[in-house]
Amino acid sequence: MVHFASALLLLSLGSPLPVVVVVGPATGPGARARAQVQAALSREEGLAIESLGSWLTAAHSAGVKGPAARSRAAVARIADAAGVDAAVVLTVRGEEPRLMLRAVLVDGRGSTRWTSTYPLGSRGITPRRQIAIAGAVAAVLQPPQLGIDLASPPRGPPRRAPPRRPAPPPAPRPSSPPAPPAERAAEELTEDPVLRVEVGMPVSWRKASLSPSSGPGFEYRSSDPYFGVALDVRLAPLRLGESPAGPGWLQPLELDLALAGSFASTRLADGRTIGSGEQRAGLDLVYPWTLPTETRVAVRAGFALHRFAIDPNDVAPPSTRRGVRFGLDLRQPFSRRWAVDAGIRAYPISGPGSDELARFGPGGSGWGYELLAGLEGPFPFWRRLAWRLGYDLLHFSDSYSGSGSSSSGGSGASTYHSGSASLVYSL
Repeated sequence: MVHFASALLLLSLGSPLPVVVVVGPATGPGARARAQVQAALSREEGLAIESLGSWLTAAHSAGVKGPAARSRAAVARIADAAGVDAAVVLTVRGEEPRLMLRAVLVDGRGSTRWTSTYPLGSRGITPRRQIAIAGAVAAVLQPPQLGIDLASPPRGPPRRAPPRRPAPPPAPRPSSPPAPPAERAAEELTEDPVLRVEVGMPVSWRKASLSPSSGPGFEYRSSDPYFGVALDVRLAPLRLGESPAGPGWLQPLELDLALAGSFASTRLADGRTIGSGEQRAGLDLVYPWTLPTETRVAVRAGFALHRFAIDPNDVAPPSTRRGVRFGLDLRQPFSRRWAVDAGIRAYPISGPGSDELARFGPGGSGWGYELLAGLEGPFPFWRRLAWRLGYDLLHFSDSYSGSGSSSSGGSGASTYHSGSASLVYSL
Protein backbone atom coordinates (compact mmCIF):
# COMPACT_ATOMS: atom_id res chain seq x y z
CA MET A 1 0.00 0.00 0.00
CA VAL A 2 2.86 2.33 0.83
CA HIS A 3 4.48 1.58 -2.52
CA PHE A 4 1.26 2.37 -4.36
CA ALA A 5 0.93 5.71 -2.55
CA SER A 6 4.51 6.56 -3.42
CA ALA A 7 3.79 5.87 -7.09
CA LEU A 8 0.77 8.17 -7.01
CA LEU A 9 2.92 10.88 -5.42
CA LEU A 10 5.50 10.54 -8.17
CA LEU A 11 2.83 10.88 -10.82
CA SER A 12 1.29 13.93 -9.17
CA LEU A 13 4.67 15.68 -9.00
CA GLY A 14 5.56 14.97 -12.64
CA SER A 15 6.01 17.47 -15.43
CA PRO A 16 3.05 19.76 -16.14
CA LEU A 17 0.89 18.98 -19.13
CA PRO A 18 1.84 20.68 -22.40
CA VAL A 19 -0.60 23.50 -23.21
CA VAL A 20 -1.79 23.69 -26.83
CA VAL A 21 -3.95 26.19 -28.69
CA VAL A 22 -5.54 25.71 -32.12
CA VAL A 23 -5.61 28.80 -34.34
CA GLY A 24 -6.93 29.12 -37.86
CA PRO A 25 -9.34 30.90 -40.21
CA ALA A 26 -12.16 32.93 -38.70
CA THR A 27 -14.81 31.89 -41.23
CA GLY A 28 -15.73 29.13 -43.64
CA PRO A 29 -14.71 25.44 -43.70
CA GLY A 30 -11.36 26.29 -42.13
CA ALA A 31 -13.08 27.68 -39.04
CA ARG A 32 -15.15 24.47 -38.73
CA ALA A 33 -12.00 22.39 -39.02
CA ARG A 34 -10.35 24.46 -36.29
CA ALA A 35 -13.19 23.70 -33.85
CA GLN A 36 -13.06 20.01 -34.79
CA VAL A 37 -9.31 19.74 -34.20
CA GLN A 38 -9.63 21.54 -30.86
CA ALA A 39 -12.35 19.11 -29.76
CA ALA A 40 -10.20 16.12 -30.80
CA LEU A 41 -7.19 17.46 -28.87
CA SER A 42 -9.31 18.01 -25.75
CA ARG A 43 -10.00 14.26 -25.71
CA GLU A 44 -6.28 13.41 -25.74
CA GLU A 45 -4.84 12.47 -22.36
CA GLY A 46 -1.70 14.33 -21.36
CA LEU A 47 -2.54 17.62 -23.09
CA ALA A 48 -4.08 20.86 -21.81
CA ILE A 49 -6.03 23.01 -24.29
CA GLU A 50 -6.08 26.80 -24.27
CA SER A 51 -9.09 28.53 -25.79
CA LEU A 52 -8.82 30.66 -28.91
CA GLY A 53 -10.42 33.59 -27.07
CA SER A 54 -7.62 33.65 -24.46
CA TRP A 55 -5.05 33.41 -27.24
CA LEU A 56 -6.54 36.39 -29.11
CA THR A 57 -6.70 38.38 -25.87
CA ALA A 58 -2.98 37.74 -25.25
CA ALA A 59 -2.24 38.59 -28.88
CA HIS A 60 -4.13 41.87 -28.60
CA SER A 61 -2.12 42.77 -25.48
CA ALA A 62 1.10 41.97 -27.37
CA GLY A 63 0.10 44.27 -30.24
CA VAL A 64 -0.67 41.45 -32.68
CA LYS A 65 -4.17 41.97 -34.05
CA GLY A 66 -6.52 40.64 -36.67
CA PRO A 67 -5.43 37.87 -39.07
CA ALA A 68 -1.80 38.23 -37.94
CA ALA A 69 -2.74 36.68 -34.57
CA ARG A 70 -3.78 33.52 -36.40
CA SER A 71 -0.54 33.14 -38.36
CA ARG A 72 2.43 30.89 -37.80
CA ALA A 73 4.83 33.83 -37.47
CA ALA A 74 2.96 35.18 -34.42
CA VAL A 75 3.35 32.08 -32.24
CA ALA A 76 6.80 32.96 -30.90
CA ARG A 77 5.58 36.46 -29.93
CA ILE A 78 2.41 35.35 -28.16
CA ALA A 79 3.17 31.93 -26.63
CA ASP A 80 4.76 33.18 -23.39
CA ALA A 81 2.06 35.77 -22.71
CA ALA A 82 -0.67 33.20 -23.36
CA GLY A 83 0.98 30.47 -21.26
CA VAL A 84 1.06 28.15 -24.27
CA ASP A 85 3.75 25.60 -25.17
CA ALA A 86 2.71 25.09 -28.79
CA ALA A 87 0.09 26.08 -31.37
CA VAL A 88 -1.57 24.09 -34.13
CA VAL A 89 -1.84 26.62 -36.98
CA LEU A 90 -4.41 25.77 -39.65
CA THR A 91 -4.49 27.42 -43.09
CA VAL A 92 -6.66 26.77 -46.14
CA ARG A 93 -5.19 26.33 -49.59
CA GLY A 94 -6.43 25.42 -53.04
CA GLU A 95 -9.67 26.23 -54.78
CA GLU A 96 -13.22 25.09 -54.21
CA PRO A 97 -14.31 22.36 -54.34
CA ARG A 98 -10.77 21.02 -53.85
CA LEU A 99 -9.73 22.82 -50.71
CA MET A 100 -6.83 21.54 -48.59
CA LEU A 101 -6.24 22.09 -44.88
CA ARG A 102 -2.63 22.53 -43.84
CA ALA A 103 -1.86 21.81 -40.18
CA VAL A 104 1.45 23.01 -38.71
CA LEU A 105 2.55 22.42 -35.10
CA VAL A 106 4.70 25.37 -33.96
CA ASP A 107 6.40 25.42 -30.56
CA GLY A 108 6.81 28.45 -28.32
CA ARG A 109 10.13 29.36 -29.94
CA GLY A 110 8.53 29.52 -33.40
CA SER A 111 10.04 26.25 -34.68
CA THR A 112 7.98 23.86 -36.80
CA ARG A 113 7.61 20.47 -35.07
CA TRP A 114 5.18 18.72 -37.41
CA THR A 115 3.12 19.47 -40.48
CA SER A 116 0.64 17.69 -42.75
CA THR A 117 -2.11 18.42 -45.28
CA TYR A 118 -5.65 17.01 -45.46
CA PRO A 119 -8.63 17.36 -47.83
CA LEU A 120 -11.14 19.95 -46.56
CA GLY A 121 -14.85 19.82 -47.24
CA SER A 122 -17.66 22.26 -46.60
CA ARG A 123 -18.19 20.66 -43.17
CA GLY A 124 -14.54 20.59 -42.18
CA ILE A 125 -12.50 17.38 -42.03
CA THR A 126 -13.57 13.80 -41.33
CA PRO A 127 -13.50 12.33 -37.80
CA ARG A 128 -10.68 9.98 -38.79
CA ARG A 129 -8.50 12.92 -39.82
CA GLN A 130 -9.41 14.84 -36.67
CA ILE A 131 -8.13 11.92 -34.62
CA ALA A 132 -5.02 11.68 -36.80
CA ILE A 133 -4.10 15.32 -36.18
CA ALA A 134 -4.73 15.04 -32.44
CA GLY A 135 -2.68 11.84 -32.19
CA ALA A 136 0.25 13.35 -34.11
CA VAL A 137 0.29 16.47 -31.94
CA ALA A 138 0.12 14.42 -28.74
CA ALA A 139 2.95 12.15 -29.89
CA VAL A 140 5.21 15.15 -30.51
CA LEU A 141 4.42 17.10 -27.33
CA GLN A 142 3.94 14.42 -24.66
CA PRO A 143 7.16 13.46 -22.87
CA PRO A 144 8.05 9.74 -22.83
CA GLN A 145 6.38 7.90 -19.94
CA LEU A 146 8.83 6.48 -17.44
CA GLY A 147 8.02 3.02 -16.10
CA ILE A 148 7.32 2.73 -12.34
CA ASP A 149 8.22 -0.42 -10.45
CA LEU A 150 5.53 -0.74 -7.76
CA ALA A 151 7.31 -3.68 -6.13
CA SER A 152 10.40 -1.68 -5.18
CA PRO A 153 10.30 1.31 -2.85
CA PRO A 154 11.56 4.57 -4.31
CA ARG A 155 15.09 5.54 -3.33
CA GLY A 156 15.33 8.89 -1.64
CA PRO A 157 12.79 11.68 -1.75
CA PRO A 158 10.97 12.22 -5.04
CA ARG A 159 12.32 14.94 -7.28
CA ARG A 160 9.94 17.80 -7.85
CA ALA A 161 9.85 19.14 -11.38
CA PRO A 162 10.65 22.84 -11.79
CA PRO A 163 7.50 24.90 -11.42
CA ARG A 164 5.78 25.92 -14.60
CA ARG A 165 5.83 29.61 -15.34
CA PRO A 166 2.61 31.20 -14.11
CA ALA A 167 0.27 32.30 -16.83
CA PRO A 168 -0.57 36.01 -16.74
CA PRO A 169 -3.98 36.80 -15.30
CA PRO A 170 -6.59 37.16 -18.03
CA ALA A 171 -7.57 40.66 -18.93
CA PRO A 172 -11.01 41.69 -17.68
CA ARG A 173 -13.58 40.90 -20.31
CA PRO A 174 -16.21 43.50 -21.22
CA SER A 175 -19.81 42.57 -21.67
CA SER A 176 -19.20 42.02 -25.41
CA PRO A 177 -15.73 40.74 -26.36
CA PRO A 178 -13.85 43.19 -28.56
CA ALA A 179 -13.06 41.98 -32.04
CA PRO A 180 -9.61 42.90 -33.36
CA PRO A 181 -9.57 44.89 -36.60
CA ALA A 182 -10.43 42.80 -39.68
CA GLU A 183 -11.27 39.81 -37.44
CA ARG A 184 -13.74 38.58 -40.06
CA ALA A 185 -11.36 39.04 -42.99
CA ALA A 186 -11.26 36.25 -45.51
CA GLU A 187 -8.88 33.33 -45.08
CA GLU A 188 -6.71 34.57 -47.93
CA LEU A 189 -5.50 37.47 -45.79
CA THR A 190 -4.37 35.34 -42.81
CA GLU A 191 -0.95 34.74 -44.31
CA ASP A 192 1.21 36.26 -47.02
CA PRO A 193 1.21 34.11 -50.17
CA VAL A 194 4.22 31.89 -50.86
CA LEU A 195 4.00 32.73 -54.58
CA ARG A 196 2.53 35.82 -56.22
CA VAL A 197 2.55 36.25 -60.01
CA GLU A 198 1.33 39.47 -61.65
CA VAL A 199 0.97 39.82 -65.43
CA GLY A 200 -0.11 43.19 -66.77
CA MET A 201 -0.21 45.60 -69.67
CA PRO A 202 1.48 48.96 -68.99
CA VAL A 203 0.75 52.10 -70.99
CA SER A 204 3.57 54.69 -70.70
CA TRP A 205 4.54 58.20 -71.75
CA ARG A 206 8.06 59.63 -71.68
CA LYS A 207 9.31 63.17 -71.33
CA ALA A 208 13.01 64.08 -71.46
CA SER A 209 14.96 67.35 -71.65
CA LEU A 210 18.52 68.69 -71.67
CA SER A 211 19.72 72.16 -70.63
CA PRO A 212 23.44 72.24 -71.59
CA SER A 213 26.05 74.78 -70.60
CA SER A 214 26.95 75.15 -74.26
CA GLY A 215 25.56 73.68 -77.45
CA PRO A 216 22.02 72.73 -78.47
CA GLY A 217 19.59 71.33 -75.93
CA PHE A 218 16.39 69.42 -76.55
CA GLU A 219 12.99 68.57 -75.14
CA TYR A 220 11.52 65.19 -76.04
CA ARG A 221 7.94 64.16 -75.42
CA SER A 222 6.42 60.90 -76.74
CA SER A 223 3.56 61.70 -79.08
CA ASP A 224 1.95 58.26 -78.73
CA PRO A 225 1.73 55.99 -75.67
CA TYR A 226 4.00 52.98 -75.23
CA PHE A 227 2.14 49.67 -74.95
CA GLY A 228 3.80 46.59 -73.53
CA VAL A 229 3.81 43.63 -71.15
CA ALA A 230 4.97 43.46 -67.53
CA LEU A 231 5.69 40.43 -65.32
CA ASP A 232 6.28 40.50 -61.56
CA VAL A 233 7.03 37.26 -59.66
CA ARG A 234 7.35 37.30 -55.87
CA LEU A 235 8.46 34.10 -54.09
CA ALA A 236 9.07 33.26 -50.42
CA PRO A 237 11.60 30.40 -50.84
CA LEU A 238 11.88 29.54 -47.13
CA ARG A 239 8.13 28.86 -46.93
CA LEU A 240 7.99 26.44 -49.85
CA GLY A 241 6.79 22.90 -49.25
CA GLU A 242 5.21 21.31 -46.23
CA SER A 243 8.04 22.12 -43.80
CA PRO A 244 9.34 25.72 -43.84
CA ALA A 245 13.12 26.15 -43.64
CA GLY A 246 15.23 28.45 -41.51
CA PRO A 247 14.38 30.36 -38.34
CA GLY A 248 10.90 31.79 -37.99
CA TRP A 249 12.04 35.42 -38.18
CA LEU A 250 13.66 34.78 -41.57
CA GLN A 251 10.80 32.85 -43.21
CA PRO A 252 8.90 35.97 -44.45
CA LEU A 253 11.87 36.89 -46.72
CA GLU A 254 10.86 37.13 -50.40
CA LEU A 255 12.54 37.38 -53.80
CA ASP A 256 10.89 39.78 -56.25
CA LEU A 257 11.71 39.59 -59.97
CA ALA A 258 10.17 42.28 -62.20
CA LEU A 259 10.43 42.52 -66.01
CA ALA A 260 8.68 44.93 -68.40
CA GLY A 261 8.93 46.04 -72.00
CA SER A 262 6.93 48.50 -74.12
CA PHE A 263 7.23 49.93 -77.64
CA ALA A 264 5.89 52.79 -79.74
CA SER A 265 6.50 54.93 -82.83
CA THR A 266 7.37 58.55 -82.08
CA ARG A 267 7.09 61.65 -84.27
CA LEU A 268 9.94 64.12 -83.93
CA ALA A 269 9.60 67.89 -84.22
CA ASP A 270 10.74 67.79 -87.86
CA GLY A 271 7.91 65.37 -88.76
CA ARG A 272 9.97 62.17 -88.93
CA THR A 273 8.61 59.00 -87.32
CA ILE A 274 11.04 56.73 -85.48
CA GLY A 275 10.68 53.65 -83.32
CA SER A 276 11.47 53.60 -79.61
CA GLY A 277 10.86 51.43 -76.58
CA GLU A 278 11.41 51.08 -72.86
CA GLN A 279 12.67 48.02 -70.96
CA ARG A 280 12.89 47.47 -67.20
CA ALA A 281 14.31 44.66 -65.07
CA GLY A 282 14.88 44.34 -61.35
CA LEU A 283 15.62 41.75 -58.67
CA ASP A 284 14.96 42.65 -55.03
CA LEU A 285 15.09 41.05 -51.61
CA VAL A 286 11.87 41.95 -49.77
CA TYR A 287 11.18 41.61 -46.04
CA PRO A 288 7.51 42.18 -45.03
CA TRP A 289 5.73 42.42 -41.68
CA THR A 290 2.22 43.34 -40.56
CA LEU A 291 1.31 46.22 -38.24
CA PRO A 292 -1.55 46.08 -35.69
CA THR A 293 -3.64 48.13 -38.16
CA GLU A 294 -3.37 45.21 -40.66
CA THR A 295 -1.03 47.34 -42.79
CA ARG A 296 1.59 45.25 -44.57
CA VAL A 297 4.96 47.02 -44.57
CA ALA A 298 7.91 45.75 -46.59
CA VAL A 299 11.44 47.01 -47.09
CA ARG A 300 13.35 46.04 -50.19
CA ALA A 301 16.85 46.26 -51.63
CA GLY A 302 18.14 45.04 -54.96
CA PHE A 303 19.49 45.84 -58.41
CA ALA A 304 17.64 47.45 -61.33
CA LEU A 305 18.23 47.97 -65.04
CA HIS A 306 16.39 50.57 -67.12
CA ARG A 307 16.81 51.19 -70.85
CA PHE A 308 15.17 53.58 -73.28
CA ALA A 309 15.96 52.52 -76.85
CA ILE A 310 15.36 54.79 -79.85
CA ASP A 311 16.30 54.66 -83.51
CA PRO A 312 19.36 56.75 -84.47
CA ASN A 313 18.53 60.45 -84.67
CA ASP A 314 20.14 63.80 -83.98
CA VAL A 315 17.82 64.79 -81.11
CA ALA A 316 17.58 62.19 -78.31
CA PRO A 317 20.09 59.38 -77.75
CA PRO A 318 19.35 55.98 -76.17
CA SER A 319 19.54 55.82 -72.38
CA THR A 320 20.77 52.87 -70.30
CA ARG A 321 20.88 52.98 -66.50
CA ARG A 322 21.77 50.37 -63.93
CA GLY A 323 22.48 50.34 -60.21
CA VAL A 324 21.24 49.42 -56.76
CA ARG A 325 17.84 50.50 -55.53
CA PHE A 326 16.08 50.64 -52.18
CA GLY A 327 12.39 50.85 -51.43
CA LEU A 328 9.46 50.75 -49.05
CA ASP A 329 6.05 49.18 -49.78
CA LEU A 330 2.72 49.64 -47.98
CA ARG A 331 -0.43 47.57 -48.44
CA GLN A 332 -3.71 48.15 -46.61
CA PRO A 333 -6.65 45.71 -46.89
CA PHE A 334 -10.01 47.37 -46.35
CA SER A 335 -12.54 44.68 -47.26
CA ARG A 336 -12.73 41.09 -48.38
CA ARG A 337 -9.69 40.66 -50.65
CA TRP A 338 -9.68 44.36 -51.54
CA ALA A 339 -6.54 46.36 -50.84
CA VAL A 340 -4.74 49.57 -51.72
CA ASP A 341 -0.97 49.73 -52.01
CA ALA A 342 1.75 52.32 -52.39
CA GLY A 343 5.51 52.24 -52.78
CA ILE A 344 8.60 54.36 -53.17
CA ARG A 345 11.98 53.45 -54.69
CA ALA A 346 15.31 55.27 -54.64
CA TYR A 347 17.98 54.88 -57.36
CA PRO A 348 21.00 56.62 -55.81
CA ILE A 349 23.60 55.87 -58.51
CA SER A 350 21.57 55.26 -61.69
CA GLY A 351 23.31 57.83 -63.85
CA PRO A 352 23.24 58.34 -67.63
CA GLY A 353 24.60 55.63 -69.93
CA SER A 354 27.45 55.66 -72.42
CA ASP A 355 25.38 57.08 -75.31
CA GLU A 356 24.27 60.11 -73.29
CA LEU A 357 27.76 60.67 -71.85
CA ALA A 358 29.32 60.62 -75.31
CA ARG A 359 26.85 63.20 -76.62
CA PHE A 360 26.45 65.55 -73.63
CA GLY A 361 29.63 65.24 -71.54
CA PRO A 362 31.76 62.36 -70.23
CA GLY A 363 31.69 63.54 -66.61
CA GLY A 364 28.05 62.69 -65.97
CA SER A 365 26.21 61.37 -62.92
CA GLY A 366 22.59 60.94 -61.90
CA TRP A 367 20.01 59.53 -59.53
CA GLY A 368 16.32 58.70 -59.62
CA TYR A 369 13.17 57.89 -57.72
CA GLU A 370 9.94 55.99 -58.36
CA LEU A 371 6.45 56.35 -56.89
CA LEU A 372 3.82 53.61 -57.18
CA ALA A 373 0.15 53.22 -56.23
CA GLY A 374 -2.44 50.55 -56.88
CA LEU A 375 -5.88 49.14 -56.17
CA GLU A 376 -6.47 45.37 -56.02
CA GLY A 377 -9.77 43.49 -55.95
CA PRO A 378 -11.18 39.96 -56.27
CA PHE A 379 -11.60 38.26 -59.62
CA PRO A 380 -15.04 36.63 -60.04
CA PHE A 381 -15.34 32.85 -59.76
CA TRP A 382 -11.69 32.17 -58.85
CA ARG A 383 -10.50 32.93 -55.33
CA ARG A 384 -6.78 32.69 -56.19
CA LEU A 385 -7.02 35.27 -58.96
CA ALA A 386 -7.32 39.04 -58.50
CA TRP A 387 -7.15 42.15 -60.65
CA ARG A 388 -5.00 45.22 -60.04
CA LEU A 389 -4.94 48.75 -61.43
CA GLY A 390 -1.66 50.59 -60.95
CA TYR A 391 0.12 53.89 -61.52
CA ASP A 392 3.90 54.37 -61.73
CA LEU A 393 6.04 57.50 -61.90
CA LEU A 394 9.76 57.04 -62.63
CA HIS A 395 12.09 60.05 -62.74
CA PHE A 396 15.83 60.46 -63.35
CA SER A 397 17.87 63.63 -62.86
CA ASP A 398 21.32 63.98 -64.46
CA SER A 399 24.26 66.39 -64.52
CA TYR A 400 27.04 66.56 -67.12
CA SER A 401 30.52 68.05 -67.29
CA GLY A 402 33.13 68.09 -70.01
CA SER A 403 32.68 68.30 -73.75
CA GLY A 404 30.42 65.89 -75.60
CA SER A 405 29.87 65.44 -79.32
CA SER A 406 26.83 67.76 -79.46
CA SER A 407 26.93 69.83 -76.23
CA SER A 408 28.94 70.39 -73.05
CA GLY A 409 27.89 70.18 -69.41
CA GLY A 410 24.53 71.15 -68.02
CA SER A 411 21.67 69.12 -66.61
CA GLY A 412 19.08 66.71 -67.93
CA ALA A 413 15.96 64.90 -66.77
CA SER A 414 13.65 62.13 -67.94
CA THR A 415 10.24 61.14 -66.59
CA TYR A 416 8.04 58.11 -67.30
CA HIS A 417 4.32 58.02 -66.44
CA SER A 418 2.71 54.56 -66.59
CA GLY A 419 -0.72 53.13 -65.96
CA SER A 420 -1.34 49.38 -65.92
CA ALA A 421 -4.06 46.74 -65.67
CA SER A 422 -2.97 43.35 -64.31
CA LEU A 423 -4.09 39.89 -63.28
CA VAL A 424 -2.62 38.55 -60.04
CA TYR A 425 -2.35 34.89 -59.03
CA SER A 426 -1.49 34.07 -55.40
CA LEU A 427 -0.73 30.73 -53.78
